[in-house]
Amino acid sequence: MIGDKKAITAQSDFKVSLRKMTGRYQILITSFLFVIGISLRIISIYQTGALWSILGEIGTFIAAVIAIPFIYEKLVKTEEKQVFLSDLEDVLENKLSALSNSSNKKLRVVEEGRMAIMQKVEFIKDAKQEIIILATSARSFVYYFESRPYIEFKQPVVDALKRGVNLSVYIFDPDCPNALTYATDRNDTELIPKINSALEGFIKLRDEFMTANYPGKFELFRYSQLPACYMLVVDPQEPQGRMHISHYLHGLKHADTPIIEVYKAENPVLFDKYADYVNRLAATCKKVE
Repeated sequence: MIGDKKAITAQSDFKVSLRKMTGRYQILITSFLFVIGISLRIISIYQTGALWSILGEIGTFIAAVIAIPFIYEKLVKTEEKQVFLSDLEDVLENKLSALSNSSNKKLRVVEEGRMAIMQKVEFIKDAKQEIIILATSARSFVYYFESRPYIEFKQPVVDALKRGVNLSVYIFDPDCPNALTYATDRNDTELIPKINSALEGFIKLRDEFMTANYPGKFELFRYSQLPACYMLVVDPQEPQGRMHISHYLHGLKHADTPIIEVYKAENPVLFDKYADYVNRLAATCKKVE
């Protein structure tokens, strides 16, 4: 069996070598015929007589009909094939690379729910243009400002405002018709008072920041649509945009609701859908004056 395999391999190698050798001889012969044909044609132009006229036609036939098509087939067309195959290889490589990258784009999910304050600070501290908070009451943020040490939360926010970063807070309108419906559905009789309390806290903060006259603006808005989710959005217009999303799930405390962390660079389609939701909601909001 081993001897048979060696014989088959040797035969295959011989065929490959023979093809290469034959190809070289074919190119040489064709080139020779092309030179002969062109020479006969050129010489016949400066000669007279029927014989030279016939030889000129023969030269033209040899060069144009026999040599040139063969050269195109063996050389030019081969190059075209190589270029095509090279381009095809590049396209396939790019497609496979894109598929590979998309398969690596994973969402980070905080299954336990509400993040620690330092995790939120880490998430917003490098903001360049805008920070958006969308919530039912955002009461926890008011607590961070009022009850936590200044250096822990308030200072990073003030630092952002000093850099020209805008902070926009959207909370549920406690006076809208949907407020009572939502509170009843959530079985939370304290919801509306909680929103009013948070609203008062944010108004005090807004006035404080306005007095400080920071380059970045702190604006407060109320929305009347039924709350769908809590969102913390950072730089939605920037390539490094990112957001936290936590949907309101019936029967589950919001503090225990999982948080989805989405990055614009990794999940642009998903990111843009939620950013569009924020934009549409913002378009219907009332600014708290």
